Amino acid sequence: FCKIHEEVCAGASFYHHHSMMPSDVYQAVAKRVVEEKQYAGVVVIWDEFGRYMERVLDDPSAEESRDIGRFAEACNASQK
Repeated sequence: FCKIHEEVCAGASFYHHHSMMPSDVYQAVAKRVVEEKQYAGVVVIWDEFGRYMERVLDDPSAEESRDIGRFAEACNASQK
């Protein structure tokens, strides 16, 4: 997976022990690829998103629910 990740992500290494929030990761990546690589933006592919949302609907006040809200807001705010 790590080797394929580098190939499809312009040489970026996959750090599975990173502790950034998804919303912070998205904002940092979007900024970097737009400024440094002159890309138009970022596409997010989220496998099993429906199952994730089912968990969120089961407990809307859980931290996981707030995390997806922050992530969606970061994506929208970036306009990228």
